[in-house]
Amino acid sequence: MIFPRWYKFACPYCRHIYARSLSCILLGPGTRHCKKCRHRFFDDSIEWPAASSKQKREYLFPERAVVYFMANVLLGVAFAVAARPYARDELAVAMFFAGCASLPILVRLLGCAFEIRHSTNRRRTARLLEAVYTSGSVARSWPR
Repeated sequence: MIFPRWYKFACPYCRHIYARSLSCILLGPGTRHCKKCRHRFFDDSIEWPAASSKQKREYLFPERAVVYFMANVLLGVAFAVAARPYARDELAVAMFFAGCASLPILVRLLGCAFEIRHSTNRRRTARLLEAVYTSGSVARSWPR
């Protein structure tokens, strides 16, 4: 099988790798604390509700994963054609290899679903805290 390469995200101060991803898009609040050097830095991550449609598409279907899937489907078709004298149903063999190639992508999409839910909840919590802080300060200054 052909395996895709990962993007590596590192701390700008100590170069400690804090994340690996197939996509160049990271979901998060935008800042991180390095576990190694304890510096706080901006990591250019975004929350799911604030992402554009292009960023969402890149996060769900990164170019490297799509290339991985297509290369493995083509490899499956090549094996089906090579096994033609021995196999009676080339379509079944090609479908088997396409299914094997799509399994890692399905696992990735399931992981993305959990990350998206976590990002959405984090964004909602931040907005609620912001609203409570604003409404609390307004309520304190309101004359009774």
